[in-house]
Amino acid sequence: MPKEQDIDEIMDVHFFAYHYSNEKEKIMFNGEDITPLLKSSTIDKAASIVSMHMYVRQKLLDYQRHIATQKSLVADGRDTGSIVFPHADFKFFLTASLQERAARWQKDQEKRGAVFSKEQAMQTVNERDMRDSQREAAPLVVPGGAIVIDSTDLTIDEVVEKMIGIVKSLH
Repeated sequence: MPKEQDIDEIMDVHFFAYHYSNEKEKIMFNGEDITPLLKSSTIDKAASIVSMHMYVRQKLLDYQRHIATQKSLVADGRDTGSIVFPHADFKFFLTASLQERAARWQKDQEKRGAVFSKEQAMQTVNERDMRDSQREAAPLVVPGGAIVIDSTDLTIDEVVEKMIGIVKSLH
């Protein structure tokens, strides 16, 4: 596991920064845009493992909440509604069948040049789910007050339409 001093150095605003402009986000580290790297299968797996480290979680939590004080935002993540922003105005918990989530993950990895079989994708997604739901620090749960949407048979646009409709009806 990383040392606290290393984590503090990485999270220093002189090295690590979040930028949002022209409707695109950028995560910068030491002046380099690392955004495309963050969805690789290696980072995906490592994030699930490293996020079990309480000091890492706390530093990221502080940073995420700091960003939210600077601007309004829409955030996603496995503990966003339960831990990071438990008092958010709107919380949605998106779910889908394991087969569908594995197929989506597999397609996303193919865009990055990584090829996985259907079985490998299902195993990877299932292992991540197990790790995240059984971890001591901020386990994967449906947050209190969240609206659950099963997106198995929905397109991205249909999910967004559904969410916007719910927000409008509750606002």
